[in-house]
Amino acid sequence: MIMKKMTVISRVAAYFFDIALLIIFQHFLGNIGLSGYILSLFLFFLYRFITTALKGATLGMLIFKLKLKRYNFKTCLKREIFRAASHFYYLGYFYVLFDPYLRTFHDVMSGTYIEIDKEEKPLKRDRWVKAIGSIFLAIFILKWTSNFVLNDAGLLGLKKIAESDEYFQSFEGDNIVSLSQEELFMKTMGRKYTALIEAQGEKALVRISNKQKYTEVYKLIMEDSGLRGEYLYKVDYPLQFICSGKFLNNRDLCGLSPKGELIIANEKGEIYGSEKVEIASPVTMKCGDINGDGRDEIIVMGIGGDAEVFKMGDKTLKKVFLGKFGEDILPETFYIKDGVNVFGKSNKGDILYNYKFKNERFIFNSKRYTKIKGISNVFCTDHGVLVSNVYRNEMMFKRGKIQRLEVYTDDLNYKKVYEFGNRPGRPYAYMVRTLEDAEDIDNDGKTEVVLKTVGKDDVMGQGYIVEIYKFDERLLKLNRFFTEIQRSLK
Repeated sequence: MIMKKMTVISRVAAYFFDIALLIIFQHFLGNIGLSGYILSLFLFFLYRFITTALKGATLGMLIFKLKLKRYNFKTCLKREIFRAASHFYYLGYFYVLFDPYLRTFHDVMSGTYIEIDKEEKPLKRDRWVKAIGSIFLAIFILKWTSNFVLNDAGLLGLKKIAESDEYFQSFEGDNIVSLSQEELFMKTMGRKYTALIEAQGEKALVRISNKQKYTEVYKLIMEDSGLRGEYLYKVDYPLQFICSGKFLNNRDLCGLSPKGELIIANEKGEIYGSEKVEIASPVTMKCGDINGDGRDEIIVMGIGGDAEVFKMGDKTLKKVFLGKFGEDILPETFYIKDGVNVFGKSNKGDILYNYKFKNERFIFNSKRYTKIKGISNVFCTDHGVLVSNVYRNEMMFKRGKIQRLEVYTDDLNYKKVYEFGNRPGRPYAYMVRTLEDAEDIDNDGKTEVVLKTVGKDDVMGQGYIVEIYKFDERLLKLNRFFTEIQRSLK
């Protein structure tokens, strides 16, 4: 009995020793990116397969004086393939506590076991273990494949049509040392730098380059698969958030500065509307027709649940509301469709509130509970509501989930239908994407998605790339299949 207990402990110790080798592989290959991650897994598979086939033990097993009783290339290849069955919630590993020969599922399925004494043992067939192991193997492969394709690879169902060179945002004059996570996000990744306006009678995706005392506005022109910036104009305010709306006749740029200066500029950069925002810590700003009069309003939302609404009159920009949306909630973000839809924090998941705006005040319409926790931005698309979030602490410490990019149905169920990258904090380099906008940019009647992309190690988000994607209907079906697998096996 003592010998068996020591063997179990030794197996656990040997397993973690070998896992340490995988971590070393990933450390040296991580900078390559996703291909380096795949290569590290493949090398680790080869390492365990070849060492056990030749010596009957991995390095970890040799150190702790463990050895397979039966081993050859065929047996050990099957053992490493069937190891996936033991990985299903690690149930196959826990089976050693009940098996008389201290076997895992992959031991049973490959017909071998760890040598405890020199005596050769006649093994039982254990058909039920092999049957359960085969089921676990199939489920694990489906789960791992769907997770890898949707999250590690990511963006399945989105086709990139354009990508910019790397831009850099300025933090001149910003005190970002003592800020909270939410405020830090707002001043780095949370800043919105793109918007769709009308220039010379055509739609134009613009990007701002913010300086300490002014902002330059560039038109982003798609050439082949790249984006080229063409200078349009300069405004004498250092804008952090921008959006656009039809305030008079054309769709014009709206911007908000760190000092709360709200401005509207036409296609020539002439400011024809300005007001002062009273909210001390704005989280986001969006434009849309919230009262159905054919002209867009501007909504600025603060951290504490405060909201301000501005409307362009015939000659001046006026503040028409200052206060709360409704209940005493902690809002994260909102989108405009059939009123204003606000996501509020909750322990069980965000609560989605819908408000109508009538007679210059918000009127509660409905609320529904969601399974989403944490949203930084959200937009409506042709395929549902696209939500995004980037977890700053997880980016810094490379753990947990560091990014969410998902699509939900815009109905009472609010069900997730597509997953474009619920990224884990893997020890390898890749890009983290936050949602900037969702608009019909090229006049084809379909929504394009604009993402701001930074490297995982660039926690501050100072260097970024603008990417534009189209929905790929064919690949969305595959995404839907994998998303359902993820949901059912969660």
